[in-house]
Amino acid sequence: MWVEGQPKQHQLTKDKTMRFNVQHMVKRAAIVMASVSTAVACFGQGQIQFLTFNVDPLKGKVLNGTTPLDSTYFGQLLGGASASSLSPIGSAVAFLSGGGAGYINGPTVGIPGTFGGDAYFYALAAWSSVGGTITTYAAALANGASLLTRSSAVPVTLGGTPNGGGTPVAPSNANGFNNFSLVPEPSTVVLGFLGAAALLLRRRR
Repeated sequence: MWVEGQPKQHQLTKDKTMRFNVQHMVKRAAIVMASVSTAVACFGQGQIQFLTFNVDPLKGKVLNGTTPLDSTYFGQLLGGASASSLSPIGSAVAFLSGGGAGYINGPTVGIPGTFGGDAYFYALAAWSSVGGTITTYAAALANGASLLTRSSAVPVTLGGTPNGGGTPVAPSNANGFNNFSLVPEPSTVVLGFLGAAALLLRRRR
């Protein structure tokens, strides 16, 4: 038996189903677009390999006096568009021990806002982890560890995909700095001199 209102109810159900399907398709499209955008952004970043070993024995090594740093020390890659505007890129990495002491074998670091082929500068900051308690560059700066220093800035051409696409450029290794040794920070040296001066004045009195 036909009941008045049935066709209208059926039409409402169809409308709701259609709206649900459209909303579902829009959400899926938004997710796909976001994923593609993220992939393009990551793929388009300039890159540098955080590997400091250099076949030239005068480059790429960090020492504490004459002793190469081991895994109780950490290094942080610093980078920027100019030699005077360096900031941390990627994460801190422990130095190798044994035959690789003095060097770091870290991952490829993506640098937001850059592309393959871009001119860039990098340097290496190194410090003592003080028993494994200082494992980040920020912590080393905040702690004021006496053994915290950095290399000079080195120019490099970034790897990665060029702006506008094209053939990807292989990332260069961060191993072009001259060997350097950990030394007390200037602030620590100044404090030491002030302390020595105070002792001398006290003895004279």
